Amino acid sequence: PFFAYKRLGYLIDGNLSSLSDLNDDYLFVGKSGFDNSASLVNGRPHGGVAILYKKSLGHFITQINIASRRSCAVMVKLRSTTCFLCNVYLPVDFQSQSVVDPSYETTLDEIEGIMSATSCDDTILCGDFNTDFDRLNAQTRLLNDFIDRNNIMVGWNCNVAKKESTYVNLALGHIIWSHVLHRSFSCKSSSV
Repeated sequence: PFFAYKRLGYLIDGNLSSLSDLNDDYLFVGKSGFDNSASLVNGRPHGGVAILYKKSLGHFITQINIASRRSCAVMVKLRSTTCFLCNVYLPVDFQSQSVVDPSYETTLDEIEGIMSATSCDDTILCGDFNTDFDRLNAQTRLLNDFIDRNNIMVGWNCNVAKKESTYVNLALGHIIWSHVLHRSFSCKSSSV
């Protein structure tokens, strides 16, 4: 594939270069889920994502600066088409009717700001949004509002989409899916 999206979880910033060892044909942008300002790294990281892309596309890729450790992004410019690609690993759903993890909302706000400020033909957001669209709680409503506001299509609603679970707990009846969201402003663009 030309692009691959990864959750990094336990990879610290100093070891991000090990992503280059996965395959000699790929370059990457990414960030660790760990807070590197801490004097001691412990506990479970929050976030950590990467986008790997073919070296042959290197001249067409520009990394987008995103503050959140829960997302990374690139701009791809090929011929007359520009595409914004963003990978996310958002916080787990509280399943609250009124409370959303602040970093969930902050990350979506930051992505929306970039989408609004950037002129591009296509936008592809992918990764783990940690939301079950069948739930009608605060986090699901926030994500659905984001999708509606930005005229985004949920990728697995396409007949060629592959829907993969990222978490399954049958005892609790929980299934979380990997998500691909797509927005296109160009009739010449290809679909996800």
